[in-house]
Amino acid sequence: MAPFLVFVVFGLISVVSVFTTPQSVTIQGDTIVIDYLFNQKTFSAKEISSIDLRYTQTRNGRNYFVAVTLLNRKAIHLSGFTLSLPVICLVLRNWHKKSTSVSQAFQRN
Repeated sequence: MAPFLVFVVFGLISVVSVFTTPQSVTIQGDTIVIDYLFNQKTFSAKEISSIDLRYTQTRNGRNYFVAVTLLNRKAIHLSGFTLSLPVICLVLRNWHKKSTSVSQAFQRN
């Protein structure tokens, strides 16, 4: 019975991770669209406080991910893409910097 229970728990964890992992990230002007398997979340550059490359230390080494931190301190973890995570982080940082500086320039005028 115990091996079957372990198999079921592992299967449930695998299914849940598929539903909670972002499938794609799209930049549209000053908004970012994160697509999941069954839903989509949209955030403007004003709602994002920082974009960082972070990692978690495991027994087998480090697992890197891009952390998009919102103003309400919630973090969205982006990982598992075919493109390199440092490249994704750099593109998102540059987009965020450009989008927030443009919006601040419009507010000054």
